[in-house]
Amino acid sequence: MPSVHIQPVPHELGVNLEFWRLDLDGYAASVSLDGLSVHEHERAARMVFTRDSRRYLACRHALRRVLADALDCSIQSIVIEVDEMGKPRLGGGGGPQFNVTHSAHVGLIALSRFAPIGVDIEVVRSIVDADMLARTHFTDDEFAEWSRASEPLRDQAFLGCWTRKEACLKMLGVGLSAPLTTVNAGCNPHVHYAAMSIGEHRCILNVYPLEISSGTVAAVALAGHEAVTLARHFYQKL
Repeated sequence: MPSVHIQPVPHELGVNLEFWRLDLDGYAASVSLDGLSVHEHERAARMVFTRDSRRYLACRHALRRVLADALDCSIQSIVIEVDEMGKPRLGGGGGPQFNVTHSAHVGLIALSRFAPIGVDIEVVRSIVDADMLARTHFTDDEFAEWSRASEPLRDQAFLGCWTRKEACLKMLGVGLSAPLTTVNAGCNPHVHYAAMSIGEHRCILNVYPLEISSGTVAAVALAGHEAVTLARHFYQKL
């Protein structure tokens, strides 16, 4: 399945995990995007810019292609649904757990045979309103750590923290229910854990950097089923 536009990402996180890097513009230009659902086409049609619509469809098609390869079936037979909190999953249960993300022209797909997984990626760019966003969505510790970053590295530090937090929430599958401030993930990619406050509980989540391509930052989050069950139970009651 690997091609010039969809490549496996080398990693040292275990044989039960797979990551795939996508060149969405190249993929959209070279692959017939057949086999997508009506819902996916309708969502793409609501996007303002054609470029964004094509990138979204390319990302969804590549996800189906990766899943079909893992399950040894056709792209058309893949059914993707969302659970009660909006987390995507394979229809009918079973199969690998997965997560997908993209930023501009770069996409990332993650497959996990057993553990819940979440990924996030950002193309490094200038964040005009970084200070306001950090004050609103970072914990006090994260804001202090980000503020200490030197000016040339501040945008990358901001996006590094953002991807770590988003990967954790996507892994837990709590959608927009949990504020980003509940996750204290920090800006340092060499720190391989994050702490999350869930009501009166404090959970430790594993979070790692992924080397995708130059000019991007990416993170993957993993945790046991206990933390996922606790978080989803708590936020479903709110």
